[in-house]
Amino acid sequence: MVDKLSNTELLEKVWNSSIDGMVLSDKNGIVIKANQQYYNIYGYSENEIVGQNFAIIFSVEQREIVNQQYQELFNCQDIPPKFESQIQRKDGTFRIVLSRIEFIYHNNEKIALLSVITDITEQKNYEKQILEQNEILKLAFDNEKVAWWDWDYESGNVKYSPNKATIIGYSVEEFPINVYKICDLIHPDDYEPTMKLMVEHLQGKKQYYEVIYRIKTKTNTYNYYYDFGKIIERTSDGKPKRLFGIVFNINQQKEIEIQLSQSEEKYKLIAENTSDGIFIADANGKITYVSVSYCKQLGYTEQEELLNTTKEIYNLIHPDERDELFSKIYKEIEEQKTDLIYNFRAKHKNGHYIWREDHAKYNYDKQGKLLFSTVICRDITERKTYENELIASKVKAEESDHLKSAFLRNISHEIRTPMNAICGFSDMLLKPNLSYEKQKQFTDIVHKSVNQLLSVIENTITISHIETNQLKINTIEFNPNKLILELFDEYELHKTKIEKTHIELQHKIDNQTSIVLINDYSRLKQIFKILIDNSFKFTEQGKIEFGYSITDNQINFYVIDTGLGIPKDKQEIIFKSFAQADDTIRTLFGGVGLGLSIAVGLIKLIGGQLTINSEENKGTEISFSLPIENIESSINQNIEPNKKGLENSIILVAEDEDFNFDYIEELLSETNIKIVRAINGQKAVEICKSQNVDIILMDIKMPIMNGFEATNEIRKFNKTVPIIAQTAYSYKREDCINSGFTDYIAKPFNDEQLIKIIKQYIDNE
Repeated sequence: MVDKLSNTELLEKVWNSSIDGMVLSDKNGIVIKANQQYYNIYGYSENEIVGQNFAIIFSVEQREIVNQQYQELFNCQDIPPKFESQIQRKDGTFRIVLSRIEFIYHNNEKIALLSVITDITEQKNYEKQILEQNEILKLAFDNEKVAWWDWDYESGNVKYSPNKATIIGYSVEEFPINVYKICDLIHPDDYEPTMKLMVEHLQGKKQYYEVIYRIKTKTNTYNYYYDFGKIIERTSDGKPKRLFGIVFNINQQKEIEIQLSQSEEKYKLIAENTSDGIFIADANGKITYVSVSYCKQLGYTEQEELLNTTKEIYNLIHPDERDELFSKIYKEIEEQKTDLIYNFRAKHKNGHYIWREDHAKYNYDKQGKLLFSTVICRDITERKTYENELIASKVKAEESDHLKSAFLRNISHEIRTPMNAICGFSDMLLKPNLSYEKQKQFTDIVHKSVNQLLSVIENTITISHIETNQLKINTIEFNPNKLILELFDEYELHKTKIEKTHIELQHKIDNQTSIVLINDYSRLKQIFKILIDNSFKFTEQGKIEFGYSITDNQINFYVIDTGLGIPKDKQEIIFKSFAQADDTIRTLFGGVGLGLSIAVGLIKLIGGQLTINSEENKGTEISFSLPIENIESSINQNIEPNKKGLENSIILVAEDEDFNFDYIEELLSETNIKIVRAINGQKAVEICKSQNVDIILMDIKMPIMNGFEATNEIRKFNKTVPIIAQTAYSYKREDCINSGFTDYIAKPFNDEQLIKIIKQYIDNE
């Protein structure tokens, strides 16, 4: 198509789509044509520019000069390739532009001038900011007290500002660049504490590295330095890669502290507590001294703002604590107490309050009259915040403990109830002369109770695995239609079992599009079953609908019901483990409150996010989305299904427990499949070597050789025979697959589940 465009059409497209402004003017300066970007830059319309002298965009005073410059430019032979200038838009604002000029010739004669205009205002502003920031940094580090360092963790080499060596007493050439050699200069008494703080930061125990240490100078003397830094870059696996920090020469401050420590008692006290605020007040409460730290603590920049005043101390204290605190102080002074501690809120200059802990020392004369008081003020806001957080955590822990206690009480009931039915009706089934109707009734009760008990156990194990991050997913390719139709068939039967045939069950799938989902089929089905079970549980009338819709590259699964609904204020708590929206729900419907917690955990695990839209007494919609892959290919299976009929097939059952083997034999009795038994893993290997079998049902826990070991041995000489793991242990399906098994079935299982998985690999048609 492109080669069919004329040159004129191509030029027109370039002209209109250019991000630069372009204007064409004749030798008299009359604008022949301009593109839209040119109008955008100057703020004029096409009607205001085309056909006018290009100088119209300048002020009246400038137009004559601009026209003269235009003629000179048009007549000159050499023109500048580009130049910058400041222009004024129609609205009066100014912009900086870069102009490039080309002449248009016809028969070797100049007939027009093409100007290409680029708005570089933002670029110039950014360059200005960079220059200003560089100047600020240069001023910050261009002194003898502070320097920066940049440590490449992997190599151990350190870059630093040029003055880093000089503030420590070395020339740039003399000062080492390797961090370990630099550390060798640290005073022996400071080395271990310094390394400890650095290691704690590198291990993530501290957010930053901060330490004061002494370093040996070139003259073998030691100076004090304050060093502060942190990790600014990590490797892809989270390990430190680069650290950056600053170092201050604080030798002078340290010398002052040493001198103060040798002075009078009150200056000694100041020196010992330089990190806290300090003030001294006379007998009348007038402040005679305040430290810089005290001023900073309260947001003041000038010490004079707090000196020579008694009113300020009173006003700084929170109104709720003011009178009580001063009454206490006056009483303790009357009793000539000396060392006291007060906790209260003090007002910051900007209006907010900080928590302070004041250590006051009262000094009296021989007659017991107050001379002056020295007060050390510590900002404990962070500590108070931490204490409040601890209190909140304690409340939360107690709430969690309450939920778990309620859960334990409830799960005891949920386990004992079906166990009572199982034990009781199993005994009744042993009674002689029991009618067929009673046998069927009691058997159904035992069967339902077993399923109920199994559900409680499985949910408890699943939530435990989720909360300890031990649950993994096994991704396969599958069409979601298969999942939805399978669930629909199951729950159509389930309605009858739970006596809710009056509830309409609907499903929605997409038959028009070939969709392949790459995810964990069994976990996705588990999520749906939790949500649909909940809907049946809390829906007495109306309908339940589930399925999916497609938007862009997302598949949106949902379950909608017309049940009880969930109040807005309860919609968050129901997703917590052991919780239900209302304790009365548990009383009415039972359950241990784990279902939605499991669903949320599983949805997060497979890459989705659960959302809920519910209205009390109207119904609930729960949905979650997953990415989809439109792959035009068939779904792969681990083993190609065997097309032989079951009646001609041979199954090897590796099972050491007699009653388990008898149970399996009974489940398969009507299939006419030939059953061969191995009582341990070693026997299973020997049988596989001596005869052909179509499928193997392998128990995991067996004597002599377990199921994993036996499967490993069989796979050495037979790569294709389907081997199904069967176990009561909570192994992950993917662990079994990775160990050579074809599939996995968990005990206990029924005839439907067992025959289904066998037919998956031995087709009975």
